[in-house]
Amino acid sequence: MNREKLVAEARICAEAASHNLRLIRKHPEKVLPGEMIHVEGQLLQLMEFARWEKRNARRAGRALLVKRMKLLVSPIIALLPPRSKSNESAS
Repeated sequence: MNREKLVAEARICAEAASHNLRLIRKHPEKVLPGEMIHVEGQLLQLMEFARWEKRNARRAGRALLVKRMKLLVSPIIALLPPRSKSNESAS
């Protein structure tokens, strides 16, 4: 899975986790007795992971590496002579 997809999924999961956290805090009777601490911990951990992924994706060389490589390599490839097909070279 590439980095951009991972960040997008983490962002979606964090939005759902924050909604779920608000929901269980508003209606604690919906959660099994004794599980409230574990559920809150998991949701907070998921939200922290999403924050970490956003910060990590913005670091230099992470999210824009592919775009930079394309910008650097495409002019070089454009200057190369076109390759002949393998069928033509065998004749």
